[in-house]
Amino acid sequence: MLNIKKIIGSIVVGVTLGVGAYGYMYLSKPEITEANSKSPYINSIAELKEEPIIGLKMFEANNNYGYLSGTIVKTGEVENSITEIVIAQPDRFHVKFFPDSNDKKVFIEAVNDGKIVQIKEENGEITESTPLPTQNIMELQSLKESSKDNNEVRLNLNGTFLPIGNVNEMLHPEMYVQSVFRRGDMNTLGEEKYLERDVTLIEIVNAQLKIGNRQVFWIDNKTGIVLKTVLYDDDAEVQSQYFESVEFN
Repeated sequence: MLNIKKIIGSIVVGVTLGVGAYGYMYLSKPEITEANSKSPYINSIAELKEEPIIGLKMFEANNNYGYLSGTIVKTGEVENSITEIVIAQPDRFHVKFFPDSNDKKVFIEAVNDGKIVQIKEENGEITESTPLPTQNIMELQSLKESSKDNNEVRLNLNGTFLPIGNVNEMLHPEMYVQSVFRRGDMNTLGEEKYLERDVTLIEIVNAQLKIGNRQVFWIDNKTGIVLKTVLYDDDAEVQSQYFESVEFN
C-alpha cells in the first residue's frame, strides 16, 4: 500500500526547499564570468520567452484554459501508471492515480474543493492538506531581488498543483522551462496534430537528463499544456508520458 503521508511529506519538503524542477524560488541565468562559468544554465529565461509557444503559452498555461479533463499515461522501465484528472480553474481539481496501469482496482484519489485538499488512500483512509497557493513565501521573499532582474521563473500553481500522479510538469509547463529547457540545446521541430489538436514539437538535447539523452515535447498551441513528452536514448524510446485523451472548455 502506498503511504500517502510520505508522499505529502516529500512534496512539502520539496516545496520548502525549492529544489530542482519543483523549486519555488525564481531562477535567473547569471552573467557568465570566470567566477560562475560552471552554471548549469545555458538558456536564459529572456531568450526562451522569445519563442512564442514558450513565452505566450507555456508561461501562461493556467490563464489559457478554464476547464481540463483527461487521462495521462506514463510508460517506462520504472513506472507504468494512469492518472485521470479534472481541473477547473483557478483552484479545483479531482484526480485519480492508478500506480499500476494493469490494475484499475487499486488507486488513490484526491480532491480540491477550493479550500481543502483531501486525499483518499486505497484503504479508505483520508488525509487533508491546504492547497498550494499561487504565490508562496519564498516568492514573497524574493520580490526585492526579482525587481532588479526580470529574468526569472515564477510558478503559477493556482491551487492546481496535484499531490498525486506525478503529472504536474505537464500541467504547469513552466516547471519544464525552469529545468530541462534551461539546461539543454533547444530545437523547434515544427507543428503537427495530436489528439486532434495543433501542437508544436520542441526537442531538448544535452540537458543532463537522468534518463536518456534527449527529450521531445508535444505542446498544445492554444494552452501551452504539454500533451506528450518522450525521453530517448539516441533513437530508442525509454520513457513516455502522454495524454491518452483530453478535453478543454
